[in-house]
Amino acid sequence: MSGDGKGNEVKGIEEKWKKYWEREKIYSFDSKGKKKIYSIDTPPPNVSGAMHMGHAFSYSQQDFIARYKRMRGFNVFYPFGTDDNGLPTEKLIQSLKKVNSKDMAREEFIKLCLKTLKEILPELIQDWKNLAISCDYNIYYSTIDNYSRKISQKSFIELYKKGLIYKKEFPAIWDSVFQTSVAQAELEDKEKETLFSTLFALGSGLLYFFGWASSSKKMLFFSATHLRDSMNDIFSCSIKNVIPSPDLPHPKHL
Repeated sequence: MSGDGKGNEVKGIEEKWKKYWEREKIYSFDSKGKKKIYSIDTPPPNVSGAMHMGHAFSYSQQDFIARYKRMRGFNVFYPFGTDDNGLPTEKLIQSLKKVNSKDMAREEFIKLCLKTLKEILPELIQDWKNLAISCDYNIYYSTIDNYSRKISQKSFIELYKKGLIYKKEFPAIWDSVFQTSVAQAELEDKEKETLFSTLFALGSGLLYFFGWASSSKKMLFFSATHLRDSMNDIFSCSIKNVIPSPDLPHPKHL
């Protein structure tokens, strides 16, 4: 195929074959077929995040296997789902709609979440189609649909009865704006210039760190205590003091 030197001929090829695959139902799972079934459990992508290189890398590996098994004559069960349950989705909806769930009735906020998800899902699913992930997109599931919730709840009850899950308090990342805990994956790392100093307390078995959060005059001092075992491994850490600089606005809500 002759091209214009700008790669547009490649876009045309992709569009041609995407339409062909969809029209001929190349990826469809035949629920009544007699071929041996090969099932792939797809970890559903989270609706709160844009597609990135990690998605392309990990899902491409699954897709290689799915395509290979089809060529070997298997009836491949490869559904597509989205993870739209929990705190990441709540935070996304609040950011998109400029609302705070704490100012709304629970039922009202749930309706807003479901309505917004219907609006953004087509674009999300299209991203995966553009990546040529060969799922059967007609077999779609959501982690907040009734079927998925029922399976999840049933699994939790079974695990609890077997003594395989437990409830325990532990440190969590807290969003001071939306007043809710946040998953590590939802954080955005930013590189900033900082200063850090250490002071060792010899003979006491304790190690104190003193530092500040900025190289400017507006400094936030803190100290932390680490307990060490006989092998000199840290097994406990606690923040002992947080002393805001007088030049900083005092975080009263904390």
